[in-house]
Amino acid sequence: MIMRLELKQVLLHYKSYHSNSRMICKTCRSFVTIFYLVYCSPHPGVIVSPLKRKLKRHFYFKTIVYLQRPIIKLFIMPNKNSTLTYRWFQEVWNNGRKDAIDEMLDDNAIVHGIEGVNTPGPEGFKVFYDSFKQQFPEVHVEVEDAVSEGEYETSRCTVRATNANNQTVTFSGMTFLQVKNNKIVAAWNNFDFLSMYQQLGFKMALQEEVV
Repeated sequence: MIMRLELKQVLLHYKSYHSNSRMICKTCRSFVTIFYLVYCSPHPGVIVSPLKRKLKRHFYFKTIVYLQRPIIKLFIMPNKNSTLTYRWFQEVWNNGRKDAIDEMLDDNAIVHGIEGVNTPGPEGFKVFYDSFKQQFPEVHVEVEDAVSEGEYETSRCTVRATNANNQTVTFSGMTFLQVKNNKIVAAWNNFDFLSMYQQLGFKMALQEEVV
């Protein structure tokens, strides 16, 4: 009975989330409904032996444990391919489409966490883009995970870049975007550029050397 009540609460929360989110499809809702009817709804008048009841509870519990992570990922985390974050890295960096910056970055967008981006909007970001592509003609960004909630998106990604001397670097990063009207209006970036420079052979100077 307790497990039934807990699942009912989960379903009520899910229905509330579904009404406020465009990311969950009708197929998912149908799946949860069928799952509830099969495993949780009472069946008046049906006499079940203690052994069958025990097996049913055991199967129910195992099913919940097995499906817990996929259900959470399916209902709460969007398909990363549907996020603007994924489309940005795919078009701007992986496909090398400089004009895609104008398509996805708002004219007054503020970009944080990247040195050299001092002007809002596409023109300011293009300065950094041209400089980075000049140093690394081949760039590929893999979006490992992406989470979307309302007008905000966050992602974890891996960057692989090769320079003109055929040196390849790999470093990780995270982004946090604010999206309005299908355009980025603000972006916070945290990339491990220190690891990138270390892989290229640069070393941090000691304090006495700086002085």
